[in-house]
Amino acid sequence: MSERFHSPNLDKSTIFFFSFGQLAEGLMNSAFAILLFFYFNQVLGLSGTLCGLALLIATSIDAITDPVMGTISDNWRSSLGRRHPFMYASALPLAISFYFLFAPAFDSGNALFVWLTGFAILTRMSMTLFHVPHMAFGAELSDDFDRRTNLVAYRMLFGVSGWILLNAGFAVLFAPTDEYPNGQLNPANYPWFAGMLSVGIFVSIMLTSWGTRSVIPFLHQPPPTRKDHLNQSLEDVRISLTNVSFRWLV
Repeated sequence: MSERFHSPNLDKSTIFFFSFGQLAEGLMNSAFAILLFFYFNQVLGLSGTLCGLALLIATSIDAITDPVMGTISDNWRSSLGRRHPFMYASALPLAISFYFLFAPAFDSGNALFVWLTGFAILTRMSMTLFHVPHMAFGAELSDDFDRRTNLVAYRMLFGVSGWILLNAGFAVLFAPTDEYPNGQLNPANYPWFAGMLSVGIFVSIMLTSWGTRSVIPFLHQPPPTRKDHLNQSLEDVRISLTNVSFRWLV
């Protein structure tokens, strides 16, 4: 039986830095799940229908960009490998788009709907730029089932930590005041909170990218692929969308 591959630099430090990147996704996903709809609907007054439509559009586009990003990353060639260029590149646009998502320049009407739709799309696309290569990178660190299971466990630990940190910060920053007995309805706190989360997201991505750079030379090098791989990926997405069951899933 062939020997299983482990990166020579797969030590505790590498495992920590790889897993730490999941904190960014935990912070973003928890904000989308807990805060975003409530903020635009209950605090800013955008109708629930428009809120739902905006998030549906963003999620639908995200379902298309994920496989495209996977194809691009799989076929990328650079001195930083296939994954790290995109991980580095995602940090700043994700932090900026996430902040402005919770700091709209408009307070009502169709403009608020456009703002929510646009920045939800930008935030999700920026996360795709990080998430897809990061997940693929984890699978490349080892061929061993137990090692991969450990990597997933540590990664999920930091993901859950993101949810915990968001809830803890929310409880502190949105405490009741004389003006707002229900602190969750105070619109001034959301941009501040989003700013703090954006810093956490940026630091998480940069640290996981920088802290795992030493393993890049030891990863498997894929064979050359077709030059039209992006067109093939788009065709695969088109074929998938013709499947009724897949459309319902999306």
